[in-house]
Amino acid sequence: MSLTPYIRRSLFGLTASALLVVSGCSSSLHAEVGQCISMEDFPEGEEVSHLPTVECSKPHTMEIFAVEEISKDFDPANDIQMAVIADEVCRPAFKAYVGIDLDESELDYVFFHPSEEGKEKHDDRQLVCAIMATEEVTTSYRDTEK
Repeated sequence: MSLTPYIRRSLFGLTASALLVVSGCSSSLHAEVGQCISMEDFPEGEEVSHLPTVECSKPHTMEIFAVEEISKDFDPANDIQMAVIADEVCRPAFKAYVGIDLDESELDYVFFHPSEEGKEKHDDRQLVCAIMATEEVTTSYRDTEK
């Protein structure tokens, strides 16, 4: 599976994103809501084959809060389109998971979506939304209202 994560940031009224490609050969990333991700163990480079999950009681900076299939047609190479789709999915899921609207939160999120190759070769449609913290934590963000 090939996924591309983006960091959501508002800049001049538009969504800007930082790009990193996550790839592999299976059709599923095996991401689950509530899993935590260690950036310390995140593979270097633009392409990786998995998300390095850890127990949420261990130091981590990311936590998956939504995993959805993209139902509409999309172009993985269109950064703006992917950011809009992610915002449609991740924003309400963030509020449901954390308990506070994203605009009121001290947290932000990243999202992972299929690359062009993953979509074409494996029909990957999985969108993964993950909280991105500014420092490591050893607890979950679920229902924290942070």
